[in-house]
Amino acid sequence: MSDRELIPNVNVTESSKLDSRSIRFLKDIFPDDLVDCSQLQEGGTLPNIDGYLDILCPDGTAREKVVVQVKHLTYPEKNGDVYYDIPQSIYAYAERHKGELVLFIACDYEHKKIYWRNISETSIEEFRNKSDHIQNTARYHFLDSEKCSENNVKETIELWRELYKKKMDSIKDDRKLADQFASKQRMCFNLISSELHGVKDSHIYRYQVDEVMQWITKDISRNEKSICLLAGDAGVGKSAVLKELISKNRNDGIKYLCIKADSIDDNGNPITLGELRDTLAYYSASAENVILIIDQIDALSQSLTNDRTHLNMMMAVLSSLEDWTNVKAVVSCRKYDLEYDSILNSLKDKSTIIEIGELSDEEVAMALDKLEEGLSKKVDCVTAKILRTVQVLNSFSILFQRNKSRINFNSQIELYDALWDTIILDSSSQYDVEIREQLMYKIAETIRKAGTLNPQFAPTSSQKQAYEYLASNGLIRREGCAVSFFHQSFYEYTLARHYSENNSLFATDIKKEIQGLEMRSMVKAVLDFKRGHDIIKFVEEARSILMDSDIRLHLKLLTLSVLAFVNNPSCGEKLLITEVYQKDRKMLGYFLRGVSSISWFPTIRNILNRMMPELRKTDEVFFPIMVCLSRYAFRNPEDVYGMINQIQDQESRLLAIAYNLREHNDYGQSCVLKAYAETKSQNAFFVINIIQDAIQSNSKFALEETEKLIIDCFMSEDSCNKHDQYELAKVLCPKLSIEYSKEMLRVLHNCICKTVYKTAQNGYYGFSTTKAFYRIDMETSNGKLLKIYEDLLIRYSPDETIVRPLVIDLLSLKNETTLSMAFTAMAVAPKLYDNLIRPLLENSEEIERYLHGDVEFFFLKMLRAWYDTLNENDAELYQRLLLSYKSEFDFKYDAARKWSRFLCPHLWWNKWVLICNTLPEDLMIPEMKRCYQELMRRFGRRYEVEKPDHSVIVGHFCGGVVSSEKYGRWPISNWLSSFLKLGEYKWREGRNPISLREHADAFKKCVTSEPNKFYDFVLEISTMADISDMYKVVGLEGLLAGGINPNSLWNLAELYITEVFAKLDSYTFSQIVEYYIKEENRHIDGIMQLCKTLTIDSFAENDSLVIDEDRNMDMSRRASDLLTRGMNSYQGRAAELLVHMCTIPSRRLEIYEFFTNCCSILHDCVKTMPLYYLNTESYFDEELYFRMLKPLLSGMGPEALYIRANAIQWCFYHKNDVVSNYINCIEHDFSSHELLVQIYFYGAVGGQNSEECEDRLEKILAVDNEDIVAKIVEIAMKSYVYAEYRDLSMKYLERYAMDNREKVVNAYLWYCNSLPIEAFDWYCGIVKTNMGKKDREIYNQLEYVKKCIPVYPVQSYKFISSQRYSDIDGVNMVDDEIVEILLEIYKKLSQDENEDAMNEILDLFDEYIYRDNRVLKNAVSLLS
Repeated sequence: MSDRELIPNVNVTESSKLDSRSIRFLKDIFPDDLVDCSQLQEGGTLPNIDGYLDILCPDGTAREKVVVQVKHLTYPEKNGDVYYDIPQSIYAYAERHKGELVLFIACDYEHKKIYWRNISETSIEEFRNKSDHIQNTARYHFLDSEKCSENNVKETIELWRELYKKKMDSIKDDRKLADQFASKQRMCFNLISSELHGVKDSHIYRYQVDEVMQWITKDISRNEKSICLLAGDAGVGKSAVLKELISKNRNDGIKYLCIKADSIDDNGNPITLGELRDTLAYYSASAENVILIIDQIDALSQSLTNDRTHLNMMMAVLSSLEDWTNVKAVVSCRKYDLEYDSILNSLKDKSTIIEIGELSDEEVAMALDKLEEGLSKKVDCVTAKILRTVQVLNSFSILFQRNKSRINFNSQIELYDALWDTIILDSSSQYDVEIREQLMYKIAETIRKAGTLNPQFAPTSSQKQAYEYLASNGLIRREGCAVSFFHQSFYEYTLARHYSENNSLFATDIKKEIQGLEMRSMVKAVLDFKRGHDIIKFVEEARSILMDSDIRLHLKLLTLSVLAFVNNPSCGEKLLITEVYQKDRKMLGYFLRGVSSISWFPTIRNILNRMMPELRKTDEVFFPIMVCLSRYAFRNPEDVYGMINQIQDQESRLLAIAYNLREHNDYGQSCVLKAYAETKSQNAFFVINIIQDAIQSNSKFALEETEKLIIDCFMSEDSCNKHDQYELAKVLCPKLSIEYSKEMLRVLHNCICKTVYKTAQNGYYGFSTTKAFYRIDMETSNGKLLKIYEDLLIRYSPDETIVRPLVIDLLSLKNETTLSMAFTAMAVAPKLYDNLIRPLLENSEEIERYLHGDVEFFFLKMLRAWYDTLNENDAELYQRLLLSYKSEFDFKYDAARKWSRFLCPHLWWNKWVLICNTLPEDLMIPEMKRCYQELMRRFGRRYEVEKPDHSVIVGHFCGGVVSSEKYGRWPISNWLSSFLKLGEYKWREGRNPISLREHADAFKKCVTSEPNKFYDFVLEISTMADISDMYKVVGLEGLLAGGINPNSLWNLAELYITEVFAKLDSYTFSQIVEYYIKEENRHIDGIMQLCKTLTIDSFAENDSLVIDEDRNMDMSRRASDLLTRGMNSYQGRAAELLVHMCTIPSRRLEIYEFFTNCCSILHDCVKTMPLYYLNTESYFDEELYFRMLKPLLSGMGPEALYIRANAIQWCFYHKNDVVSNYINCIEHDFSSHELLVQIYFYGAVGGQNSEECEDRLEKILAVDNEDIVAKIVEIAMKSYVYAEYRDLSMKYLERYAMDNREKVVNAYLWYCNSLPIEAFDWYCGIVKTNMGKKDREIYNQLEYVKKCIPVYPVQSYKFISSQRYSDIDGVNMVDDEIVEILLEIYKKLSQDENEDAMNEILDLFDEYIYRDNRVLKNAVSLLS
């Protein structure tokens, strides 16, 4: 079937075919001993080139590699002049790959000539100079020396050798410069320390080094991503991993180009795009593999200026890696920038991502032990957790070497305090201490004002000594003229200390700056420092932030979070929260969502007691209050539920109680049990979780409630796989069966017995059945519960005091399920239940009852276990009991002998079942041995009853006589015997019926795998009248499929290449015929005539294949059905065989003429065969096909358009007379409009009948069908990217922009991502705020917005604001995507220093942070 989506009127297919033919010609013209063309690709995937030619030495080795782009010659040589418009792509490729010899080749395969040009630097310059800008193509007239025919192939090859040698000689100096450039960049990595400060051999090995190495050593293939991203937060050791990677690799086959992005400096270390590309080009040409390493690419994203030249340069290099198939890149980047920088984010889809995080506990311990043996055991877990960041561990190392008296710290602030006291405030003179402190504060202030963590900094002459001191002790780092602290957290600590010691409020300075997300970590650092050193100053700072209207909400919320995490609040802090309650309940709500310390509870209780009576569920603070109270419910149940019961609105009160019960509660408290009883209906969906919680505090209550749930599950008429029942069987009951196993056994027993007692029905075999358990799939909830009960029964069966009463109950119910369970338990310890088993064996009638249905297996299994416990006398008595056993079915007659050869097919069967399943063969008494041998002869095999399995309920599975493996070993005599004797009513092992079709297919497989073995046998059975034709045919098919020459089998094949057999089994007929039409032969005339006769044969009126289908069916489905019906008819199969004969050139004209002449008498479903198949490459002839198409389409409906829309589209543009009548006929049928509007739209620009196309299109659009309008929007969206269709696309997109019909609105959303970035401004203008219904299509619209952020950040923000996504149902589903986009916009705006737009976005962020948006919380944590 053709695609329902057509393509613009740009015919590239024919050009591609000609280019492929040119490559084949090139392979033919070059001798194999001179040129290896194996790396040339027809329709390949290499960008801008078609592959490589290896010029061979006399010994066959390849010395010179030539890169080529191959095209077919558009205009043949005329009077010695020949030219080609060479495309820009090959010049661009050659410019980037300076180390390669690149040739452009144009082939004239009709005249057996090629024309070539060396794309040298001179030719690139000529190309560039033809215009002010590089054009798409440039015409080049080939020189005589650049022409090659069969006469001068060797001379041309020698000329190419010489060009290659000159190319390599010319780039030697350039290669030297490339090596110097790479060496200089690599030196930047020498500054990276991978060891603890001042500690030898303290390197911490990170497993990410091995992960990156494994990625590097993978074969670079088309499917392998060429970029590896090493992503992690600041200070986790990304640079050290890359340094180790560089030092670890000494493989001669790999070249490294290493760039430290944060060291790029236009003054000290300038880097140009040309240098990067040239170095990669030379390395790519000379090395097997090249690895580009870029460390800290995010540093280029954080540039203080709007100039992103360096970042764009790196991105350009990474984007062009596909030009070098042997180049990979390893890039390190901060997580935040990778997620929210719109440029860096684009790398994610192109890359393999390896994440690096904090150090593991083991890595920290190893590092500590290198500082001092056994130190890891002295450091407590709190300190070890603080040290998991590499840079903080390094600071601990510095401190420990100076002062070993203290090794454990409660917080990072304590560690930094000790570091400050030891290094800054050491025993030096007061003057030195003051200089150091002031210098530290000066650096911190410089960082804050510069907005970067490594600003330019020059100490004064009086500070130089202190500057050196701080650097040598590892507190600061110097890189050129830049300075930074060893970690961002220490910068924040220093600044916080500065504010605290100056007695100044940070809040005062906050108001002077953009209060962006980046400021949060600094605010928190100041608050934490003041809280840890002076609570009064902390309260003052917190109050100044919370009460100042000029400070943003998100910073106030951060301050409330700090307060909420305080464990022992002071009076001042409690008073501050009371003030917050009085000033702003929204902020109080945020505090309540985060608070959990029991010390805060009295303050919270005092505040809430004033609020609870009037509280309503619609209040903004309702759920924050409930979140808060739920944290205290376990420790203060009376207070919590007492406060909740003050709520006067009954609905709100019950919701509040239900909400709190879903968290941790003490079910030993009467107030909690009362609350549970009162809100049981409100918490129906959460009841399983509630009971799980109750187990801890009141197991008796939990078990009672569980029993009620199990009874409800067993009694339920609904599916037993509902969520709550699934949780009951999968989660709650397994948990209880482990923790309270004996109690749970009794609970399940009671539930099963009650269910059987209440719902039992009469069964087939004398025992009752229960719907809840009958033939149950053990994967259902009821099945899982029964399995738990069975496991517990088995576990406790040896304990007679526990299980014996249960077994007696189960037996007494006379129910299939309970009997099965009882027998299962008794089988575990049969000796304990001997007095219960013996009465079951009193006589044959009693035993007979248990040899049916599901009970049979469990009964026999129990008897087998019981028999092993018997003494010799009892064992003999049991055997004699079986010898005397008689069944009521023994003498049931089958006079017709339908099921076996015996008159009494069931005689002694039940006795045989008892013997096989309860007696061991080696312990039989003599009489039993004789009986056993007689019954073995009668039944042919032992029969062992299998455990019932009702997981799948199906009919009998029909199969072959034996397994595939056994068939493979069958002698020919077995096959012959089975062909003569086997009948459909026969049954095989396992009591499944035999399918003769399956048996025949097995024969075909065996013949195919060993055709020579079966050759004579297949010929022999073909003459035997008493063997079914089915076996003869599959034998023939097997020989043909196995590779036997078809001509040697003609005498057998012609028996089935007949009209009668074709009508009887058209599929097999076509399979056989296929072997005789692959090439010209003496049989093909007869076969062709037969196929023609079959093709034109008429269909019977009642033939199911031609009964008209549902006219309301989708047209694409109707077309597919028509084609399928053709394929399944013998007429259609014959037509398809004729099509296949078109591969024989001498037959093609005759076959095309047959279809052309017979169109009028062919049924539509048969017409689909030539319509569809003759348009494929193997059978296509342009002149013949389009001559046939006109009569073929005559009388056909829109289905033909859907089957071959592409051919009809092409004809409408280029051979209009062929399809115009057909188009006119179907145009009135609305079902054709989906494709016709595409044909007309794409034909309305630049074609011969463009005006006609536009008129026809307007005629269809005038109907104003919603589906068709949505389709034209889709087409216009997709076509906007083509310059020639842009005006037309804009016309229709503007026309329907305000159409509020659902499908039209969604088309504007769904397909807008097809638009180019430059269309964004225009798109925003036409879409405005569309009030139509929006669905998942908005995600596509958001993707388009995301794509446009780098160019249109402000417009992107304004567009999102205008679209009112909050009005969409399920807005929370799209919240995360919107926040991600806003974060990218925010990042771009901060780089552009657009403060007004940033503040607008921050207004939104305030609200999203209040709502605890997941994405924003993650982004803020990454920033910190």
